[in-house]
Amino acid sequence: MAHTRTIDELLVEIFEDQPHPLRAPFTTWLTTSKRFRIFVETYRTKIRAKLKAKHDAESLRDLAFELTTAYRLLQEPRLNLAYEPHDPDQARRPDFAVTFTTKFTFSVEVTRMQATPTDDPERQSNKLQHVIAGKLAQMLPGRLNVLIIGVDENNIHSFDVNAAMLQLKKRADTKDAQLFSRSGSRNAADFFRAYQRLSAILLCSAQVVMGNQPAIVWVNKEARHPLPANLQTILKTQSEM
Repeated sequence: MAHTRTIDELLVEIFEDQPHPLRAPFTTWLTTSKRFRIFVETYRTKIRAKLKAKHDAESLRDLAFELTTAYRLLQEPRLNLAYEPHDPDQARRPDFAVTFTTKFTFSVEVTRMQATPTDDPERQSNKLQHVIAGKLAQMLPGRLNVLIIGVDENNIHSFDVNAAMLQLKKRADTKDAQLFSRSGSRNAADFFRAYQRLSAILLCSAQVVMGNQPAIVWVNKEARHPLPANLQTILKTQSEM
């Protein structure tokens, strides 16, 4: 797609010349990435609507992380993004459909974990389980699905994703009603079908500012559609920008 708008025109169209907390990073992203600029031009109506919506501090951080993720992914030339693609066969849709070269398309769901200072590993694990369970219903059948979770970069290594996933499976085996409700599952069999649709989890910094940030990739060995090793490397590299 050829550019039809300048960066200034895009900024005016999206922010309507009004002050906004995300205007400064957004301007930087447009200036430093031609691919992000094309993405914004393509989805400018959707992005403008999201930015104009009423936000509290946490929901604004959620949106910032969603757009940061788009910017990061688009720095890899082999990845192309569709933003909240419509699929009439699916009641729920992922944040991004990502095409890897011409080989295949996979889904990326993005969420952010609110920072709560705690040194308790059990509380950290419970919080991570809560976030993951809430996203399982959005893992689409028949394709590879990646869940990207933004966390406080200072606490990222305090999360044990493998332990959290093992605990989720134990809770499903014991017919934990709270887990089933959170994950949109009717029973254990329903939960494990959704669990097997999840190909990988990527934990990365939720900070908008880029540069040498840690990231952790957890790969689901029980996934129906495993995450290829080269894609693991790409996602981790782009998340550590």
